[in-house]
Amino acid sequence: MLGVENERASERKTEPGGRPEMPLGMKVFLLVLLAFSLFHAWCCWSGSFTAKPAFRAHFASTGDWRHTFLIFSGSCCVAFLAIVAGWGCGVFSWPAAGLSYPWPALACVTFVCLSAWFAILANRDLPRDRLNLPGMNDEAFTAWNYRATGLLISAIALFSLIFVVPIELALLPENRALSYWRAMHLASGVSPLVPIFAILIGFYLSFWFTLHGLALFGPDCPCLPPKETLAIKDAAGKDRDFLRMFSQEDAAARIEQAALPLNWKIATSAVCLVVLCFAAACLVAQGIPVRSLGAQNYAIIFLVWLDICCSLSIIETWRLYQIWNELRRLLTFLDRLPLRRTLASLHGFSWGSVWKMSGNVLDVRYKVISRQMECMNHTIASLQEFAKVSSDPEELQAARRSLDALTEMHKSGIKFAEWYSINYANSRVGDLRSFKDFQETIASASGTLLSQLLVPAWRKEKGSLIVGRASDEKEQATPTAPPQAGQEHIRNAEEFVCLNYLGFVQNVLGRLRTMAMTIMVLLLASTVAMSTYPFDPRQALSAVLIALFIIVGVVIVMVYADMHRDATLSHVTNTKPGELGLEFWFKIVGFGFAPLAGLLTRVFPGITDFVFSWLQPGISSLK
Repeated sequence: MLGVENERASERKTEPGGRPEMPLGMKVFLLVLLAFSLFHAWCCWSGSFTAKPAFRAHFASTGDWRHTFLIFSGSCCVAFLAIVAGWGCGVFSWPAAGLSYPWPALACVTFVCLSAWFAILANRDLPRDRLNLPGMNDEAFTAWNYRATGLLISAIALFSLIFVVPIELALLPENRALSYWRAMHLASGVSPLVPIFAILIGFYLSFWFTLHGLALFGPDCPCLPPKETLAIKDAAGKDRDFLRMFSQEDAAARIEQAALPLNWKIATSAVCLVVLCFAAACLVAQGIPVRSLGAQNYAIIFLVWLDICCSLSIIETWRLYQIWNELRRLLTFLDRLPLRRTLASLHGFSWGSVWKMSGNVLDVRYKVISRQMECMNHTIASLQEFAKVSSDPEELQAARRSLDALTEMHKSGIKFAEWYSINYANSRVGDLRSFKDFQETIASASGTLLSQLLVPAWRKEKGSLIVGRASDEKEQATPTAPPQAGQEHIRNAEEFVCLNYLGFVQNVLGRLRTMAMTIMVLLLASTVAMSTYPFDPRQALSAVLIALFIIVGVVIVMVYADMHRDATLSHVTNTKPGELGLEFWFKIVGFGFAPLAGLLTRVFPGITDFVFSWLQPGISSLK
C-alpha cells in the first residue's frame, strides 16, 4: 500500500494538473476575509460615541446585554465564514498522496477566529477601558473572559460539527480532492461555498443594521413627557390623565419595547417559524426538498440556513409593521391637537432629514438639541414678558409653572453644554448621564407646557384651523399652513413641544429604516444563495423566493405609503397629506432593486450564466 501511494505521489509530480494549486479567486477571498476580520475587530475595540466615522458609535457599548449578544453573534459570523472557507480549501482533511496540505488556509482560518475572539473581549472591556464607564472589577472581568472564550469555542465547535463533519463523512477518497477543487472555484457557478457565504454575509449585515438600531435607543435617546406632567385638572380640581396617550409610560414605552431587538417574544416566534417552515417543506416533499450536486448532507445544511434566513426576514417584516402601527397611533393623536399648525410651519425638515438617523450621538442628535435650546430661550423670554402684562390669575399660574419647568431644563442644559464643550472631540467619552438628564428635563418641560399652558389656551381660541386652508389647496403643490396662534408665548411653546415629539419620532423612524435595511439584506442573501448554485427543484425554490418577495414587498410598500400619507409627517416635511410623492417611489425602487435583481437571476438562470461568463475571463487574466 505504501508503495502504491509513493508511486501515485510521483505520478502527480509529472502529470499536468496532478498537483493543483489554490485558485486565485480563493486566495483573494481569504485575503479579503482576513482584512475584514481585522476591520471587525477594530470596530469592536474602537467604539466611540463621538469619533468619526459615525458607525463607530454603533459599537460603543454601555454594558447592555443586547449589545454584548449582538457583538458575539457578529463575531461568530466572521469566524463561521473562515470555517466554511477552510473546509473548501481542505483544511479539515489530510490530503491524498502527492498533494500538499493547505497551510496558508489554515493560518488564515486560525487568524480570523482569533480576531473574532479579540473583538468580543475588546468590546466587552470597552466601557471600562476606553469609555471610562463604571464596569466590572478585574476579577469579574476575568471570569467573563473565560465564559466568553468558552462560548465562542463552543459555537465554533458546534458549527463545525453541524457543517464540516457531516460533509466530510459523506466524501470518499475518490471524490474528496475534486470536491475541494470545485468548492475553491468560487466563480464557477457550482461552488458549494458561495451559497453559505451569501447567507453568512447576510447575517453579518443584518447584525450591523440591528446594532445600529440598538444604538438609537441608548441612554441619550429622546423621551416623551412623563404622565404626571400631562395631568389636567377637571372642574372639581381633580387630576385627570386625558393626555396619557402622549406620555412616556403609555406611548413611548410601547413603541420602544416593540423596536428594541432581541426580546423573548420575537425570539420564540422566530424559532417556531423556523421549525414550522422546515417541517412543512419536508412534509410536502416527503423527504429532503432540496437536492444539490454533492452529498445530501450539504443540501440539508443549506436548507436549514436558508430556512433561518427567510424566517428572520419574515419576522423582521412583521415587527416593522407592528412598530409602525404603534408609531402611527401617536402621530394620529398629535394630528388631533392644534400642534399640527406649528408642525406645518416648521422649516428645515424634509424626508431626508426625518428619515435618516445615525447612531452618532453628538453629531446628529445635537442638531435637534440645539434647536430645542434655542426655542427654550425664546419661550422663557416670551413667558416673562407675558407674565408682566397678564392679569388673569390662572394664566399667571400656568406661566409660572411653565417657567419653573423651563428653568430646570435651562440648568440641566448648562450642565450638558459644559459637558459637550469638553467632550465633543473626545473619542473616549462614554458617560452620557448629563445628556440623559437633559433629555428627561426637556420631556418634563414639554409635558408641563402642553398641559398647563397650551391646553387652557387652546380652549379659549375662537378661530378655525380648517376653514382658512380650504381656499386653493388643490392648486398648490404643498398645503398652506393653518393660521398660527396669536400670542407669541403660545407659538413658542407649541414649537418647543413639537420639537420634543419630532425628535422622538425621528428616532423611531431611524429604527424603522435599519429594520428595512435588515429585511433587504436577508432577502438579498436568500436570492443570491439560491442563484449561485444549481439547486433542484428550481421551480419550487423560485416559487418560494417569489412568495417571500411578495410578502415582504407588500408590507414594505404599505408601511412606506402610510408614512408618506400620514398627516403629521406630511406637515413636517411640507408635503400634501394623503399623497405619494417622488420621495416615496425613490425609496421603493431603492429598497426593491437589489432583491428583485437577485430574484430575476434565480427565475432566469441565463442571467447568472451571463454574469459568470464575464467574470471567468477577468479572473483568468489575473493569473
